[in-house]
Amino acid sequence: MLRKDHSPAMDIPAQIENLKENKLIIEDEAEATLILQRISYYRLIKAYGPYFKGKYSSVFRPGTTFNQIYRVYEFDDHLRHLLMPYLQEIEITLRCQISNYFCVKYGSLGYLDASNFDEDASHSSLKARINTGYELSKESPIIKNFQENYKDSKVPLYAGIEVFTFGTLARFYKAMKKEDRIAIASMYKGVNEKYLSSWLVSIGYVRNLCSHFNRLYKKNLTKKPLLYKKKQDKGVDNSRLYGVLCCMRYLQQSPEKWLTFVNSLRDLLEEYKDCVTPEGIGCNQDDWAERLLDQIPDSHLGKLYLLA
Repeated sequence: MLRKDHSPAMDIPAQIENLKENKLIIEDEAEATLILQRISYYRLIKAYGPYFKGKYSSVFRPGTTFNQIYRVYEFDDHLRHLLMPYLQEIEITLRCQISNYFCVKYGSLGYLDASNFDEDASHSSLKARINTGYELSKESPIIKNFQENYKDSKVPLYAGIEVFTFGTLARFYKAMKKEDRIAIASMYKGVNEKYLSSWLVSIGYVRNLCSHFNRLYKKNLTKKPLLYKKKQDKGVDNSRLYGVLCCMRYLQQSPEKWLTFVNSLRDLLEEYKDCVTPEGIGCNQDDWAERLLDQIPDSHLGKLYLLA
């Protein structure tokens, strides 16, 4: 296959001229210049511009403006900030539940013993991943304390788990014995261990997208969660963000906080309805918000969309 040459670098005036040549309307060149000084051309135009072009065209559709593209970028930025506290709560709670359960059952260093995991799991691979994480975090007070002051420099799980990445946390859960995965899953209402294992991979993937400021709007997820085949999830596209939100609703710890999230998401979609659609994140049903609240006690449902 013939490989392309790299495009030459362009300064900002050249970037703006290039956009104009591709039929993008620049309403205010001074403002566009300021935006391109803060957000790279590649991050803004290459990530969000294609949705304003034909499938095989480098030219923008008639009437497309720079401000429209920037508005979608801005929506995505707000969406990531909205999501992060809820992703963080799921991660921190899971760390706590796995650590408390595993350490009591197998001891604080029991994670170093392959016999405490599923026989089909690659314990050596998991341990290598954990050790790599410890090495990267060797200056962390958590790791430094145990490696410098305790026997054999071994780090107990209750401390080491705090430096696990979400990906390592998900792998740890998947490697546990089935009876232990069931015990952890039972801490969440209506959650099956097989589904929880899938959800953690997908939630971790979305968390990483948010952490690295990657696009969520119209993003086809490469790590898709398993969804229950029941009414609430019927017809949900698990390749879009909404599919992951359907999983997160089972793992939220506070009805009040989750109501706030759903209301805030509705407000955000309303604020940017001139440039984005609910379908762009997978909210394909009119009752998408109500579906996200099916785990919420009835006593809280009256608070749905208080600002309506």
